Amino acid sequence: MYYFDRVLPPHSRIFDGCAGTGNYAFELARRGNAVIASDIVPRNVDIMRQKQMQMQKPLLDDIFVGDICEMNPYEDHSFDVVLCMGAFYHLEEKARNMALEQCLRLLKKNGVLVISYINFMAALHLNLNVKLENMGDVLKFYSTRGEDDPFTYLLPEEIEKTAHDHQLKILHHLT
Repeated sequence: MYYFDRVLPPHSRIFDGCAGTGNYAFELARRGNAVIASDIVPRNVDIMRQKQMQMQKPLLDDIFVGDICEMNPYEDHSFDVVLCMGAFYHLEEKARNMALEQCLRLLKKNGVLVISYINFMAALHLNLNVKLENMGDVLKFYSTRGEDDPFTYLLPEEIEKTAHDHQLKILHHLT
């Protein structure tokens, strides 16, 4: 939220396309933004709807089950901010590009797109035993790029290339 406060325009119209149970969506709405939240997991959407029903005044403008890689009911270029925080953790390149295209379809010109990803080099570091006793496992993970892992790991350079290919300007890499 610290960076959101510094980067996102106040009173934005925000689409949170990988909202999970709505932690960011609800907080951004509390801060005066108009927020629409979607997630691919129906249980997460149910939790957001339950949270919304427990409030005196609903915070989110809409909540629905949706896949960030597919069209949704909102018009092109209708959001100041689009959040894609989670999809890149799980998608291979073709699906990541589909998700990015949908995010850009929704985003207004000069809008802010927020993407989160798992940094491959950070994942290596976090999996390394303090005494380096599992160096062989870490080297195997490095050489296979974690192919047996349920997560997708990317390098900052790969995100920068994707941004360049779509004429996007990276404001920050947060670690």
